[in-house]
Amino acid sequence: MRHNSVKDSETQIMREVCRDVQTEPTLLPINENDYQRKVNIADKARLDISAIRLWNSCEKTFFDIRITHPTSQSYSGKSLAEVYQQHEKEKDKYNQRVIDLT
Repeated sequence: MRHNSVKDSETQIMREVCRDVQTEPTLLPINENDYQRKVNIADKARLDISAIRLWNSCEKTFFDIRITHPTSQSYSGKSLAEVYQQHEKEKDKYNQRVIDLT
């Protein structure tokens, strides 16, 4: 519920300053041989938001929103960097087919 609330708020703000703002846009299919870093090659892969003109007038930017509470009890004893690293690894887990091409 918090995730969707943040996603919807960010989408509304972006619509005021960006062009072609979309929620849960489907990413174009890619070939794993085309990239040299971790990529999601799952069919119908999605992110939370896309928008044009955030960084420059012709560039489309994609956003993947994640909500966390780094000072919660479950993270006690972990630094902020460790919490972020944990979340990054968890993202890799649920992205279905994420491959490391490096």
